[in-house]
Amino acid sequence: MQTNVNGVWKIEAGFQLGVFVFLLSSVILTWAGFHISFPLIDPTWSWRGWTQLPPAVFHFWLAKAGYKAASWSVEESLIRQSGTAVAFSIHVYAPVVISTFAGVLVGYHGAKPGDGLIHLRGTRYFYGRDAIKSGRKSSLAECADGESGIRIHPSIQLSRARELLGVLVLGSPGSGKTQVLWSALLQMIARPSAKIFLLDNKGDFTGQVDPSISIILAPWDSRSEALDIGATVKTELDAELFAASTVPVSKGENAVFSKAARLMLTGLIVCLQKTHGTKWGWTDLAQAIEAPANEIVEAFTRHFAIGLKIFRENSRTSESVVFDLIRELAFIRHLATAWPISVGKFNLNEWLKDDSNCKPVLLLQVNKAFASVSDPLCCAVLNLISRQVLSPQFPDNANRRLYFLLDEIAQIPYVEQLKNLTALGRSKGVSIWLGLQDIGLLIETYGRQEIDSLISMLRTKIILQIGAGPGADYASKLLGAREVERYDSSKNAEDAGKIATLSQVQPQQLVLSDQVSGLKLASLRRGIQGWLSIDGWGMTLQLRWPAKKIPLVRSGLILADWASPDCDQTQPSQANGTFRKIDAIVASRIPLAKKTAVKIKRKAEPK
Repeated sequence: MQTNVNGVWKIEAGFQLGVFVFLLSSVILTWAGFHISFPLIDPTWSWRGWTQLPPAVFHFWLAKAGYKAASWSVEESLIRQSGTAVAFSIHVYAPVVISTFAGVLVGYHGAKPGDGLIHLRGTRYFYGRDAIKSGRKSSLAECADGESGIRIHPSIQLSRARELLGVLVLGSPGSGKTQVLWSALLQMIARPSAKIFLLDNKGDFTGQVDPSISIILAPWDSRSEALDIGATVKTELDAELFAASTVPVSKGENAVFSKAARLMLTGLIVCLQKTHGTKWGWTDLAQAIEAPANEIVEAFTRHFAIGLKIFRENSRTSESVVFDLIRELAFIRHLATAWPISVGKFNLNEWLKDDSNCKPVLLLQVNKAFASVSDPLCCAVLNLISRQVLSPQFPDNANRRLYFLLDEIAQIPYVEQLKNLTALGRSKGVSIWLGLQDIGLLIETYGRQEIDSLISMLRTKIILQIGAGPGADYASKLLGAREVERYDSSKNAEDAGKIATLSQVQPQQLVLSDQVSGLKLASLRRGIQGWLSIDGWGMTLQLRWPAKKIPLVRSGLILADWASPDCDQTQPSQANGTFRKIDAIVASRIPLAKKTAVKIKRKAEPK
């Protein structure tokens, strides 16, 4: 499979084509010009009445070339005596000037480099000015049929309908991916009534977005709002989704214990919902996990009877469930310390409402320095907000502008609702913008089949520089291919004077993986290099985006006191009313009928 090549200039072919166009247009324009009368220039009589006009024009040009025809003296004398010398000159010179420009233009295009291939079917490839021209033409055609959307390139604007189909931006560090997303973010913010959910890796966007329009959700940042978990997780279905987002399922035979731990966490949340409604917070949930065995059994008996099957006397399942719960839910104790008072604080469901007075930009930070808190919190928030958006209580509204700008989503664990949000969010006004360094990172988490499905639902793709490897191979395939016909000429061995022309149809990959990995990194001087591919346009455009220095309006991270290494991190415990250090291991209470203490054991992973 071959790739697109630029070829060499075809000077001879371009010259021949230009001369042909010049001669043909000169004759046609001269003939047409003498059939049109120009006021104040032409005589009162018609040129068409002079039978000697065609030879006079021909003899005029022969005289200019240095050869004087015998009859030209008579013809020239008649022209001068009639006072039409100026008009005659205009009629013969003007077509030549126009034809010269036409010949040069056509000759230039005929001499331009080409690959010598005939396009049969598939995606077309454009670069340089042709790419800008083709992209602008398709863009204007789409926007003319409806509302305009985000400008994906200074010369190319998406329609609102196209914007709702999602955007993928692929690029390694230094490729300019953040610059492309930042340009889109500025336009999103400028849209009236728009809301932007931004997954912010390492706080990069936090430092660039004005605090007057943004909300930070990051417990390790002192400027963060406290998430009102009670008002966000309001139903048993929400509780199940929260548990599934925060307690990963172990592999092998121990998967049953992780699933039981999810069930137990679901039950604890349901008990809080039944007891306190929405007026409970992270501290209440942390205390519920540490509650005495008899209190948990009593609460489950009243509100979550199905969960009682977990607790059996001398049961290894019960022991492992509590072990999993303590291990996986340590982040809740951190959140209880970071947000000890969360009731009445930031309400995720309230932020989503169309008539909400909340700030329009929600910055959900991802920080691998606090991975034990960051990963489960980000997964839970993304799953919960996706569930709320897709619920019947959130009405369909294609005019709503709800942007999900998910930069480096591969840095957090599996988000169950992502594919549903991408597939079904369009009718709710949701526009997904996915930023990735390497598609391979996402395949490790989601699997190849699900990623192929997800990427196919994102109809606009921007491919920037990607390091050599499977990621570059995948990006190359995203840019499309075509089928072309090539003609090869060869001499017949038996008949040396005979030339045989053979036709060959072959597939052609538009961009090879080494071209993707070989792009130069972005800089302020040379800009950002990459490709744009939009499903339905039938073309891949090689483009250059301008690069600008993004100003910082605040620090990307201000560490909260509880996250400081010098801070004595404590949280209240409902069991004894005292404070315990957050890094301490909580003594588990296995709920047994005889209330006897047992040692927590866990079945070893199979070797």
